[in-house]
Amino acid sequence: MGHRIGLFVLGLVASSCVIAPLDGGKVDARADGTPVPIDVTGYALSANVPVRFEVKNQRTGAWELLGATRSSTTGETLFRWDIKDVLVREPRWVGSSRRGAPGDYFAEVRGRSGADRGPMATYDEEGAACLREKLARGEDWVLAGRDCATGDTVTVYWDEGDVDAQATRQQLTNNTGECVGVPRTVHPLEGEEGHWLATRLSAPRAPFVVTDLRYILAGQPQLGCNGRLQHRVRVFRSSDRRPARAPEYLGEYSVTPRGPGSLGAAFAENIELDPPVILEGGESLFVAIEMPRTGEDSYLCVTACDGASPTERYYWSFATDAPFQWQAFEDFDFASRPLVTAEGYAE
Repeated sequence: MGHRIGLFVLGLVASSCVIAPLDGGKVDARADGTPVPIDVTGYALSANVPVRFEVKNQRTGAWELLGATRSSTTGETLFRWDIKDVLVREPRWVGSSRRGAPGDYFAEVRGRSGADRGPMATYDEEGAACLREKLARGEDWVLAGRDCATGDTVTVYWDEGDVDAQATRQQLTNNTGECVGVPRTVHPLEGEEGHWLATRLSAPRAPFVVTDLRYILAGQPQLGCNGRLQHRVRVFRSSDRRPARAPEYLGEYSVTPRGPGSLGAAFAENIELDPPVILEGGESLFVAIEMPRTGEDSYLCVTACDGASPTERYYWSFATDAPFQWQAFEDFDFASRPLVTAEGYAE
């Protein structure tokens, strides 16, 4: 099934240190691609010191608790602490390291100690070798620990597979299959410059992590569709089926479209959400696209399927900013289904 990382060397910079795992170390992966458990070990300068081991949420940047313990009450100058079988398998903790790093995926972890949660010294392979050499020569372990420490965080890597919850990516859409008949467009009329088109998307289960957006623009200058108009895209979530008049945005993205590859062609715009949006039970994702109009024959066009709009799925803002006057397409008998989708995975 795999091995657990273990390296018993000694070094200290502040009040505590992490001696296993090493920074840059590799762990084996399970069949589903998740890393095997690791044992975390370190030392403190005092007995009974509270110790926390944390992992970085790759989507929010926040540090989250993995395990906690206290340093031993037995010892002379150093007091050992251990946290066994630590699992780093939640998708939100996992980053991709395919670009030349030592493994396909990684997680960032760190130790904190004492009432003030001070940082712990950490070591990579080179730092551990440095430490062993200095201690073998009889050098003071505090000075050796200081000189050989490589930081206060540890990144562990593993190969192949994918995180189980990320392996099955799903698309959120209000359209099934291809458009029937000739696609149409949704665009602002005169007096609607800068209004917003909002699409409500639902996840198949919760919690659901939305990582990407995709929408189709039209570049048909003969119809006034200008495929190069800069615009904004905003995302928010709500447990209500209709968007709020003053939404709390989770992200805003400025988009300069690349334009169609050929005259009259539809083309996709893709947005990677940073950070991703997590939908809890009963929540929907709202994607709002700003719809600029710079002239009688120059406006942004979102490609749509013809046909009756599903209830409470598409909205027009009838305002350029909050408070918006959202109306659902069915409220004014507008039969159209804009091609706006999202992608992600269930946790």
